[in-house]
Amino acid sequence: MKINKLVISLTTTFALLVGSQSAFAATVYDKEPNDYHDAAQFLGYGDLAMGKISSENDHDWFYFQAGANDGGRTMTLHLQSPANTKYLFVINKNYGEPVPVTVLSQGSGNPEWVSFTLEANARYNFVVFKSSFSGYDPNNYYYLSPWLY
Repeated sequence: MKINKLVISLTTTFALLVGSQSAFAATVYDKEPNDYHDAAQFLGYGDLAMGKISSENDHDWFYFQAGANDGGRTMTLHLQSPANTKYLFVINKNYGEPVPVTVLSQGSGNPEWVSFTLEANARYNFVVFKSSFSGYDPNNYYYLSPWLY
């Protein structure tokens, strides 16, 4: 009886560790150069991207690949900028197609927060950059996180 419980426990643990990547979100640090579409870094839903805007013209690209069963699901994207800065993001699909979003942020302050409906098998690109009305802080991280519902 004890051996059966042990086997079941080990099997369950293995299945969670190996078979369910979304159960274990990752922290993804931006790696330069990632200033264009083809250098974008992958983000899974629930992952946390941590990046630094290191110059006036720095644009950090990330992407999420929707699966066959993700069509019609809602994704939210949340960006928290460092104190005393205002960073923005743009979302596009595949190679630049616009994505209609619902803005969830209240007011004009930090953070930026939107939701949108996924299309199956589409690639969604997220580009983080500084607002033209704000400075940037090369020493502190912004946080970007996609969630799928």
